Amino acid sequence: MYLRKIEAACTHARGEDFWAEKPLSPGIDHGGTRARRLMESLIAREAAASG
Repeated sequence: MYLRKIEAACTHARGEDFWAEKPLSPGIDHGGTRARRLMESLIAREAAASG
């Protein structure tokens, strides 16, 4: 059952970056998702400031 959901999600990702799609977190790894988004934000801010 879960495998079908994962396959469907991959099919509908349209080849985009998974995290760029801003997926919803089921709550299992909410902290990890928040940390990843914070790091992406900090990296983008640093790149904009230096570039």
